[in-house]
Amino acid sequence: MILRGLKTLRPKLIFGLVYSSLCNVLCSSLCNVLYIGLVLWSLCSQSMATVGYFQLGHGGRSNAMAGASIAFVQDSIAIAMNPAGLSFLESGLDLSVMGFAPQRGASLDTTGIFGSKVTAESENPFFLAPNIGWAWHISSKFAVGVSLYSSGGMNTEYEKNLYHEAFAGPTALFSAAVASTNGFEVGGEEHEFVKSSFLNASNTGTLGVNLEQAVIAPSVSYQMNPAWQVGGSLLIGVQRFSATGLGDFVSFSNSPLQLSDRGPDYAMGFGVRVGTMYQVAKWARLGVVASSKIAMSRFEKYSGLFANKGNFDVPAHFGFGLALNPMKKLTFALDISHILYEGVNSVGNKGPNADQLLSGFQTALENGLKAQRSQTKIPVNYGATSALGRSDGYGFGWNNIWVFKLGAQYQLSDVVQLMAGYAYGQDPVADDQALFNLIAPAVVQHHLSAGLSYDLNTKKSLNLTYMKALKAEVNGTFQASPEASERLAGSADIPLSYQAEAWMSQDVFELSYQHKF
Repeated sequence: MILRGLKTLRPKLIFGLVYSSLCNVLCSSLCNVLYIGLVLWSLCSQSMATVGYFQLGHGGRSNAMAGASIAFVQDSIAIAMNPAGLSFLESGLDLSVMGFAPQRGASLDTTGIFGSKVTAESENPFFLAPNIGWAWHISSKFAVGVSLYSSGGMNTEYEKNLYHEAFAGPTALFSAAVASTNGFEVGGEEHEFVKSSFLNASNTGTLGVNLEQAVIAPSVSYQMNPAWQVGGSLLIGVQRFSATGLGDFVSFSNSPLQLSDRGPDYAMGFGVRVGTMYQVAKWARLGVVASSKIAMSRFEKYSGLFANKGNFDVPAHFGFGLALNPMKKLTFALDISHILYEGVNSVGNKGPNADQLLSGFQTALENGLKAQRSQTKIPVNYGATSALGRSDGYGFGWNNIWVFKLGAQYQLSDVVQLMAGYAYGQDPVADDQALFNLIAPAVVQHHLSAGLSYDLNTKKSLNLTYMKALKAEVNGTFQASPEASERLAGSADIPLSYQAEAWMSQDVFELSYQHKF
């Protein structure tokens, strides 16, 4: 009986063991990929604001042509631009390291509200970002690969806290108006206590943010016929974020304790990318690609800063590409892509106008005065509208943008290729959104690139790339309404205004190595 039972169970046991083993192998492989990706990401501290906070391209050859690669994928890192390009690659490994040298600064002028003008340039002048790609042809039609790349990011670290220094004077002055309106003695003990408490609490030292994004993209491509290729990628996103010096906005936050100075926080999420390429003529190829939003987990430590309680998804984007070979040694590539920043509330929601900002300071001071008089705990953000952290909370006010890239490659000799490119990306930041974007001045628009590829032998090559993002700025003047002037300055005839300006330029270097199997 026992032996018959064992014989009956044997197929089930074998199937179970095989199934379990396969699951373990797959899970182990995925964990290894994630681990490698996290190590890669942890090594890179980036400030890659070239088209918003995205990179212009991926891979040394792609960046040498200003990122134009939707229809002209040349290495396995660049399958991040179009996974269908796997079909054109030889099996091999690609490694690159990018060096970013950003110059960024900001100024905040509050002399129009009885304050001062404060100007600062950001620290952290250089960043490194490694990238890895791998491709393998498993049959004449199927190819698989993975690209581990730095997706983008933003970093600022101002030694001066522009917000606090520029708004400290006006806040002290407005506190007198608020005290008088609410029946408190201006300059009295209660008023002075609330004023000093607010100014001390909001002064949290240096001002800045650090956002790092990396993506691991396991990919597959299939050759439908000699002219048509399709591909897809699973996008595994990882993020790290921290912010300092935002204490002046406690009255704007739905969760003031999760607003600023909480140390690094981490998020992870998933999305998909699909792409295709079609050879319309011997000398012309079309490419199309679309990436979904990467739905990220929340930054719990910053649930009082980002909309939807700390949500910061990677926005969806799509693009079209054209590669032309008018001569055997010459290739042109053109890309047009669209990034949907408005689809991410934390990025796309508008920031405060002058009335909303000044009312937020007024709300904090009024709550502080009421709490001091009644000796009760009244939240500093009580009564706040469009609170940071809510789904409709203030954001950076970024618009969707179009990006245009044009690149050229010339085969100078049997072992040397020359590349160059130009790209233009619309500025996602409108002038009336300059205030919050002092800490994220992703405003560069014009990019020039050049590169050199040298074949060490038939299997190995080195590539050197340089890109210059020309200086650009955003400058906004914020004018309060007569009603706000009456409430805060005592007269509607006193114009209240302030001005915010941010700028950035960037130098990018990339050294990459390609090894074909």
